[in-house]
Amino acid sequence: YGVYVLKDVAKGEFICEYPGELISDTERNRRIKEYDKECLGSYIFDVEIGNNKYILDATRSNRIGRFINDSPPRHLNAVPKAIYIDHKVHLCFFAAKDMPRGSEVRYSYSSKHLTWRSKAHYARPIDKK
Repeated sequence: YGVYVLKDVAKGEFICEYPGELISDTERNRRIKEYDKECLGSYIFDVEIGNNKYILDATRSNRIGRFINDSPPRHLNAVPKAIYIDHKVHLCFFAAKDMPRGSEVRYSYSSKHLTWRSKAHYARPIDKK
């Protein structure tokens, strides 16, 4: 899986929204255990805006933002930004640099201990040109 841009995207341009359900810390912990039992993987995203922390769970979503892959910080081409719309938090992805049509959208999951980062084919976004 992955997300690829269908047109040239300029730095700063909106790409898509991360489609998470807003949940509590307690609910996150419960769901992580549930997802482990079901072998689902977890698409739970912690977002901080100022002093406020939000947890979004997209594990059962089929919307495109859920499928954006990880990238080491030096090769990312998208950045998540939390914004408020009608008093509700939305996690949106924006281009960190110009992206030609066919580029894979990648952002840093912000964890240093991800085993797949040692594999060469995960090192940089795929360009399908």
